[in-house]
Amino acid sequence: MLRKTVIARALTIAFGTAVVMTGVVQPAMAQSNATGTIYGVVETPAGATITLTNVDTGLKRSVGTEAGGRYQVTALPTGHYRVELSRDGKVAQKVEVDVAAGQGANASFSASVQTVQVTGRRATIDVSNTNNGAIFTSKELSKLPVAQSLTAIALLAPNTTKGDSAYGNTASFGGSGVSENAFYLNGFPITNPLSQLGSMELPFGAIQQASVLTGGFGAEYGRSIGGVLSVTTKSGTNTWEGGATYSLEPASTRAARKNINYAVTGDPNNAATDGKIDLRRDNRSISNTQYGAYLGGPIIKDKLFMFIAGDQTIGKDSYVGSSSVTNPATIEQSGCNKNRSQENRWLGKLDWNITDDHRLEFTTAGDSYQTRYQKYGYVLNPNNPKAAEQLDGVPNNQLYSSAVGKNLGPTDPEFPGTPGSTVNMLKYTGNITDDLVITGLYGVLKSQHGVSYEALGANTGTGGVPPTVLYGSTAKWPALSSSLYRNYNVFPGYISSPGEDEVKSGRFDLEYKLSNHTLRAGIDASNITSSAAGQIRSGGSSWSYKYVGDKNVGQPINLSGGRPGNVADFGGSGSAGTMFRNRSSTR
Repeated sequence: MLRKTVIARALTIAFGTAVVMTGVVQPAMAQSNATGTIYGVVETPAGATITLTNVDTGLKRSVGTEAGGRYQVTALPTGHYRVELSRDGKVAQKVEVDVAAGQGANASFSASVQTVQVTGRRATIDVSNTNNGAIFTSKELSKLPVAQSLTAIALLAPNTTKGDSAYGNTASFGGSGVSENAFYLNGFPITNPLSQLGSMELPFGAIQQASVLTGGFGAEYGRSIGGVLSVTTKSGTNTWEGGATYSLEPASTRAARKNINYAVTGDPNNAATDGKIDLRRDNRSISNTQYGAYLGGPIIKDKLFMFIAGDQTIGKDSYVGSSSVTNPATIEQSGCNKNRSQENRWLGKLDWNITDDHRLEFTTAGDSYQTRYQKYGYVLNPNNPKAAEQLDGVPNNQLYSSAVGKNLGPTDPEFPGTPGSTVNMLKYTGNITDDLVITGLYGVLKSQHGVSYEALGANTGTGGVPPTVLYGSTAKWPALSSSLYRNYNVFPGYISSPGEDEVKSGRFDLEYKLSNHTLRAGIDASNITSSAAGQIRSGGSSWSYKYVGDKNVGQPINLSGGRPGNVADFGGSGSAGTMFRNRSSTR
């Protein structure tokens, strides 16, 4: 009977989530960064056969033993396995182990069978590879009070720290820069191709395992001089399972914020502001609502499985904008901000066990983060003589401007969120012989991002103010009174057409066991295309001057007689304002 002492339990808890793996007894790292390995030794190998069965999907692999009783089975999907030692067609011994992505699980068999009862949980050291870091399973993540993001998972591992907020919600691995990390989903690279900061997000309930590597990892993870976060998603099993979640963070349960006041300086020149409100924050309202669901199970038992998951998070944030009490007209015009964010995450996966030796996996996933920023007028309380000083008022229905930011993430600190993307990938695993295993993967990741903004003018019928001409009459050509210009303003604002990034990535890996040695080779390639800048109207607005009228009679000039004359140079006074002028600008 093996019993743990209190001290042993304490040490297990302290070191259970962060184990430094050192020493290589037998090269057992899987050739793919999204699969695992089972290895072991049979003390009496004569006539022994090893059979591995995934208890959830029914996937089976059988191998013999090598000289000395060693065996090794690679390219195994993550999950719980039953390992059986058979002699003469009968099961002599069996053991159950969990396979983690990029890790090896030891399932050895001794000559004599002994019954050992273990109370508590032991943290084992994986001697099959040299990875440094930590692995978090779905069961562990469901119990941990952690934010539902990949960065939050990475920060659970030792030797990681949160990156500067100027780079968004990112993490530093082992002291490296936040742009020097690599992120993988089922073996496919999902690092943000534009900024290299972070990655797309996933429905939290779709994560089967997250492996945080801070050092010692092999070339199959690549493209990283910092750390690696490799995520393996859930798959369907022989049992239908489903669930749903709902969470609410109402504004009423949040503590009230404090206003920011001007300092009391005592200077007569500051009498208008001393001690008065600079920024009002006590009436800010923030709420979040999240919905989620998942479903998985067999389409054909032991052969074809499906899994789908999705969630949506909606956030609302309203507050009085940054306005000085010395200029109450500013807050009356556009002092109220009403922002609404929406993030949609989804994932779908199909697993097809063509045979016990050949398997196909198709994964599709997406993450889209969009925030609408709107500014409204703010009516000061007419019954309060100090309303301007206290910024006391309520928003009205006069919409001044509206902006939409999509999938900007850490590329712009002023637009929080994630660098959303969509990805589709197909992966093949083939056990050609007991000694030869090949894998192939190909996928495409796309990310659309950009900002659309509209300054709503009075001529749109929605209230607010029209765009401002940022130059005086002497800067126009010809120099005419603004009243003479017929302004056909079809879009009173500016828009940045979405930029798009695309990653096409493929890889091929091969592993061959030669006697007591394992030979591994692989090649991968990623082609990245980015049109990040998009398009924007210069100056924030565009005008098309169709014609200029006669300032004396207020009528358009008849140009049928030819080109108008007496037009001065740029900045001059001109004559009678008879000039046809079109203006548009694109950058």
